[in-house]
Amino acid sequence: MKRIITILFCSAMLLSVFAATNEVPVADTNRDGYINTADANLIYSYILGAAGEEVTAEQVDVNGDGEVNTIDVVKVYIEMNKGLNGGAPDSDDSEFGGAHERRGTWGNLWNK
Repeated sequence: MKRIITILFCSAMLLSVFAATNEVPVADTNRDGYINTADANLIYSYILGAAGEEVTAEQVDVNGDGEVNTIDVVKVYIEMNKGLNGGAPDSDDSEFGGAHERRGTWGNLWNK
């Protein structure tokens, strides 16, 4: 049991270091460099228990509220819409936790 807790703790620490150093946008849940429906699908898979052991709750908790649910999927779609509409810097997403300010930078993900 101690070994499992140690592994989980170390994994969480490595993930936080990776996220801080590589500045991955929080809505890019599958870490492919794009925010798209694949990110929303990964959240649904996690909720249904079909995402695989390598997917963590922190990875798919887009709004940062500590729960993985459909609100996280909505947040992904909001971020996708911002990209399609030129970034929409003035859009108000505070009801979903404003996760894009929680970690990472956006860069030019949608124009690739």
